[in-house]
Amino acid sequence: MMRALELGTLPPVYLESDKEIARDILRSYVDTYLSEEIKQESLIRNLGAFIKFLLLAGEESGNILNFSNIGREIVVSYKTVQEYLQMLQDTLIVFFLPSFARSKRKSIIQHPKFYFFDTGVLRAVRKELTLVLQPRTERYGVYFEHFVINELMRFNHHNKLDCSFYFYRTGSGQEVDLIIEKPGKVLVAVEIKARDRVDKNDFKGLYHFKKSFPQACLLVVSTVPRIQEFGEVTVLTWQEMFTVFEAEKRLSDSISEADPAPIEELD
Repeated sequence: MMRALELGTLPPVYLESDKEIARDILRSYVDTYLSEEIKQESLIRNLGAFIKFLLLAGEESGNILNFSNIGREIVVSYKTVQEYLQMLQDTLIVFFLPSFARSKRKSIIQHPKFYFFDTGVLRAVRKELTLVLQPRTERYGVYFEHFVINELMRFNHHNKLDCSFYFYRTGSGQEVDLIIEKPGKVLVAVEIKARDRVDKNDFKGLYHFKKSFPQACLLVVSTVPRIQEFGEVTVLTWQEMFTVFEAEKRLSDSISEADPAPIEELD
């Protein structure tokens, strides 16, 4: 996994045995994007402002972008920042993750998050390719979250599962990293934790989501050494992350079992 976090999963990069050559491929990828996709196609008039925006977008990947703050920093309008971000989506560099709400109309009103499509490309944009990733750091957590979300979305696409992906956030600050809506309206709430130990304090967002959507399946994808059960929450190893798509079976199995111990009674 560490190689995927540091260099991404683009085949020419991931399969390259020489890390320095792999880094050069990623740098060339970003340079080619700027020179060919953007400059030669005349997609923007101010390349300098766009390059500054791209760096800031890399720093904010995984967040809701504040268009006004970014615009002030690179001295362009709110509308121009929106156009820049749309351009990244149109050229498949980033994708949007919409907010989830009981009302589809309400979810559209809230701003989406955005993510770069590959951790290696993101590290190249951030100019962090030579930085060593250290587990249990904020930077490591950011790349782990990108890795998990990207891999789950690719798995859904390649296997034609027709799932929809969202994030969840309330006005009071309760949040779940990923909501997967399967065909048939089966909801899977997924927290992503780049830690080898988790406890019930990590599940607050999941519990909050469960109050509004009682039939949701609650999962955590993490770097724990083995699958763990905490009442209604299942903690998966990252190697088992694709079993989130088996949530309907997992949910029905849990319902058919004897009443589980409430979370407060678990060690």
